[in-house]
Amino acid sequence: MAKKKETGKSTKKNGGSGLTWMLVFSVIIIFILVAQLQEKNKRIALLEGKDLHHGAQNSASGVLTALDKENLKKTAEKALPTLINKAPSVGEKWLLVDIKFPKSDCIAIDYEDGHIFGTVTYKIINPSDPDTWIKQ
Repeated sequence: MAKKKETGKSTKKNGGSGLTWMLVFSVIIIFILVAQLQEKNKRIALLEGKDLHHGAQNSASGVLTALDKENLKKTAEKALPTLINKAPSVGEKWLLVDIKFPKSDCIAIDYEDGHIFGTVTYKIINPSDPDTWIKQ
């Protein structure tokens, strides 16, 4: 009987499976890192006053459009009690009197309750989230 000479090749059928799993694992890690980088870029843009999803500022000029101002007015009206942050003295609720935009990244809200009149100004960070606005 003749013996077969071993050539040094693996007789294992799944010899490349370890390499395949390593490649799959590497691709998954790359996708996770890219997603984290995108999230970090969104946070940086929000801190710079640019909302990537809602387009509150024209990134080239920093100017609010008419649609942006209308959306901000609606948002401010819904969040009026939170933005004023004090209870009305006479009426049951605060009434929105006027909204102005003294700067492209600021909103001035005039309010009253029938007895007290006031104005509060905020710097707009995320236009759709008044909790991120900074009182001036």
